[in-house]
Amino acid sequence: VEVLVKELLAGLAGRCELFLASDDTPETFQEAVVSRAISGHFSWNPRDDYKIQAGAFATWLQACQVDVVHFHLGGTYAMGTRSWSRSPIPRVAASGIPCVATNH
Repeated sequence: VEVLVKELLAGLAGRCELFLASDDTPETFQEAVVSRAISGHFSWNPRDDYKIQAGAFATWLQACQVDVVHFHLGGTYAMGTRSWSRSPIPRVAASGIPCVATNH
């Protein structure tokens, strides 16, 4: 989990319920310092089919009953955003969950 994400989570912990999607495996995520502040974790594997993951991610977020999703993108094409059919953002937005994104 990146430093910027760690700081964002530290600032929000205790003020709202937090869920995280990252390329960490369940095992490596449990070792991360931030795991204690997170209510749920979705393992996004950049080597897996993005379309399938996007649908599974939207379904997971709905099941978690999140209020808003922040996509903290690590680059212009992160999480398949070069193609809206592969990106999770339109799938999540179509499910009725408000989305915001930052890119660095």
